[in-house]
Amino acid sequence: MQNQLFFPEIIQIEVTSFCNFNCKMCLRNFQKEEYQNIPIGLFKQIAKSVFPKLKKVVLYGHGEPLMHPEFEQLVRITREYLPEEGKIEFTTNASLLVPSKVDNILKCGINKIIVSFDTSNIMKLKEIRSGIQEDKVLENLAYLSKQKQAGKLPELAIETVIMRSNLHDLPYLIEFCNEFHINSIYVSHLLVYDKSMLSEILYLTISKEAWEISQELVNKGWEIFSKTMLDPNGEEVSIELLENAISDVPEIWERIREYNIEINPPLIFEASKKMDLVNETERVFKKAQEIANKYGINLELPDIFPKLSERKCPYVDRKALLIRANGEIAPCYNFLHNHKLLINNHERDVKQISFGSLQEDSLDNIVNSEGYQNFRNTLLDISNNIPWSGDCLFSTRNCFYISNNDSDCYGNHPGCNECLYSVNLVRCIF
Repeated sequence: MQNQLFFPEIIQIEVTSFCNFNCKMCLRNFQKEEYQNIPIGLFKQIAKSVFPKLKKVVLYGHGEPLMHPEFEQLVRITREYLPEEGKIEFTTNASLLVPSKVDNILKCGINKIIVSFDTSNIMKLKEIRSGIQEDKVLENLAYLSKQKQAGKLPELAIETVIMRSNLHDLPYLIEFCNEFHINSIYVSHLLVYDKSMLSEILYLTISKEAWEISQELVNKGWEIFSKTMLDPNGEEVSIELLENAISDVPEIWERIREYNIEINPPLIFEASKKMDLVNETERVFKKAQEIANKYGINLELPDIFPKLSERKCPYVDRKALLIRANGEIAPCYNFLHNHKLLINNHERDVKQISFGSLQEDSLDNIVNSEGYQNFRNTLLDISNNIPWSGDCLFSTRNCFYISNNDSDCYGNHPGCNECLYSVNLVRCIF
């Protein structure tokens, strides 16, 4: 029996890589690439051949979508070729989303607009999103809210990057969103592209499982240490007490082997110094969730520790792909463009990945090629097929397999062994 051919359900298209903001956490500050808009002819070619089979099109990539001079036309083309029940959404900084553009876009049947907005504290917002005209953004957001209340926009959402500098603003941001009748808030940790950003990190890269077992070993170590010391009277403790202290150590190591967990002492030591911040982040997240529940707002929070058993590739899991502005097929947002990444005490060279170009081949051929199918099948069971380098001692010791994304130590190409998206620390918004 012939295998059924694969076709994605969601396509994300980078309509432009230009942007009118200079946000402090953005990759654009740390790379040198030529920006481009997708040609309207190429977009229409893709729409005709691809969109009729889709459930959703996301018009957003590495730039501000409304910087494309023909964005409204792109939306009209998308609606023309999508099935009637197909959904259209995009993420924007809202600076260019003036009422006249909103009206034109909504006539095409947009289903969701997501606004990037990191804090309701305007002074902090100006520091985070350099170039913002806060009055204009708030006016545009208010108009969007009005259209949503009038039933012309099904969903209005906020996307925010959570950092040390805006952590305590999160509960107030939810109050702000309630006033603007916003449906959902998507919260993501930041990716670190430069040492200046390290102090903003609120998450840990060692797994939850490794952290918990390491604490058992640490506590057991102190117990054994105390049992081997002389008591106040100068008498040695009994061998029986020492034997009792070490009796369950083999059981702990058996669980480590059973769960296929590795222990990374350098990262665990660093994590122990950050536990006050971790606990505070958990407290703020809990408070924010309570406020969101009160108002009926969908709040999607990232994890703080990776959970190995829950790893998954958002793009593979949702049957999604990403198309660059030049028509090339990227498997995910992480592999969309070349960039440096600071993770696990080292620098990682992340190279853009392409499985083919829609200027040269059909999407059917590209996604059913041996290369893409092997990649996809591996990620369908990422927990077993891809190592997690945050738990590996070698990830902090200049291991060859963590210097770039060419491959991992299991032999997979490309390497997803340090993907923060796969462990729900950094979120894919689509």
